[in-house]
Amino acid sequence: MFKLAKTSSTSISLDPGWDPKEKWNGPLKPALDQIDIFLPNEQEAMKITSTSTISAALQNLGRHMLLPVIKMGEKGACTIGDRGKITFPGFEVKSIDTTGAGDSFNAGFLYGYLNGLDLEDCLRWGCACGALSTMQIGGIKGQPTAETVEHFLSGN
Repeated sequence: MFKLAKTSSTSISLDPGWDPKEKWNGPLKPALDQIDIFLPNEQEAMKITSTSTISAALQNLGRHMLLPVIKMGEKGACTIGDRGKITFPGFEVKSIDTTGAGDSFNAGFLYGYLNGLDLEDCLRWGCACGALSTMQIGGIKGQPTAETVEHFLSGN
């Protein structure tokens, strides 16, 4: 499926999710060379790469033809660019429920990326969306609009 998408110049982003069998090395490893943006959380990234630090996971994932973006919950997120590791610390908010925060982060990061923002601003958008989503109960109700994020970011 990924190879077919690549032949049509489609961009592929993937959030792997937790492997309930904790094998981590199944069909995902060969697929990494087909993915453009890879969005695991910190535990997933270290398990997938068999590393013990986020920096090592970023370097390992950066060897593939992809942009690794590692979500770190309330500690923010990081990626690797031309000048090395880029980290955004996240936002302090009154969190009620973290359900869906990672998916909201993904949406914010990809929104920034597809709109041509630099990687630090993409992380900022992702972290804003993730933080805002935790301020409501459930994984859908708290998903912010672009207007809500812009308003939030104007005060931060």
